[in-house]
Order: sequence, then C-alpha cells, then structure tokens
Amino acid sequence: MSEASDKALKRGVTPTHELMVDWEIENPGGTLREMGAYFGYSISWLSTMMNSDAYKAYRAGRLKDVHTYVAQDVPVKMRALAELSIERMTEMLEKSADADVIKDSFDKVMHRYGYAPGVQKQNPLSPTYQQNNIFYLTPEQHAKARERLINAHAAVPQLLHPDAVPSDPQPESAPSDDKEKIPTGS
Repeated sequence: MSEASDKALKRGVTPTHELMVDWEIENPGGTLREMGAYFGYSISWLSTMMNSDAYKAYRAGRLKDVHTYVAQDVPVKMRALAELSIERMTEMLEKSADADVIKDSFDKVMHRYGYAPGVQKQNPLSPTYQQNNIFYLTPEQHAKARERLINAHAAVPQLLHPDAVPSDPQPESAPSDDKEKIPTGS
C-alpha cells in the first residue's frame, strides 16, 4: 500500500472523495482525464485515491445503494408504463371505427400472449430435461466393447438372411502336415 493510500485510510473518506464517487455514478463512461479536469486533480493522484481501501469501500457501498434503488425502481416504472399503455390503447380502441386498427391491435395483443399462428405454446413451468450419460472405460473394457459391437454388426446380415454367404469368406486353412511344406533354400 502506498504512503498516500495509508494517509487516506487513516483520514477516511473526505467530502471530495464522496463527490468523486457521485461523479463516477453520474458519468459511468467517464475517464480519469475527464474526472481530473472536472475536479482539478492529476490523473495519477486520482488513480492513487481511487485504489485506496477507504475509497474502494465507500464506492462499493454507494454503488450497492444505487443499484438496489435502480433495481427496485425499474419494475415499478415498467408496471406504471404498462398500465398507462393499456389505458391509452383502450381509449384509442373505444374511439376508433377503423377495423384495421382494431384488428392489428388484437393481433399484437394475442401474439404477445402466445396465441400467434404457428407458434407452439411452451409451458415455462415444465422445463425440458436433458440427460447426459458419461462412461469411463479402461482400455481393456473399451477393446472388449468394440469387439462385441463389431461381432454384433457382423451377425446382423446372417440373422436377416441365414443363407447368405459372408462377403469376405475366410480362406481354407493351409495343411498342417510338415511333409507338404515347400522347403526353402538356405
């Protein structure tokens, strides 16, 4: 930890630091150069202060508060917007005599509710399950399984057509009598 950070940690967060955090919240894409120009500090001093433990702790607390407020506020605003849209849509439909406007509005509403033509309705409460089977085999087990698979596939034509001759007939075995072997010159 640098000497400046030690001093800031002992001193705590000053009103200037609080303003710097507020500036960061108000300007989320702001650079250190812009922040330095706004407050009249050098980029290196800002970087040192922003990396101090006291500043980081204060900033984290403020950002958590802001995010909590925004996260709670968005659903409320969305609901109010939806209610306002429904009211205006109802007023427009009550006053309109144009069949195309009414039909288009009806189609859009039904489409949003999942009643569009050609769309399969899915129940979000019944998820689709996927089962993955993973097998770990030793090399010996793998060799045995492969041999059994090859033998099973070789037996299929014989099961379908018992009279069929195998496509790769085995040659007759050579005589085992030593007398019939041809001597080689040594």
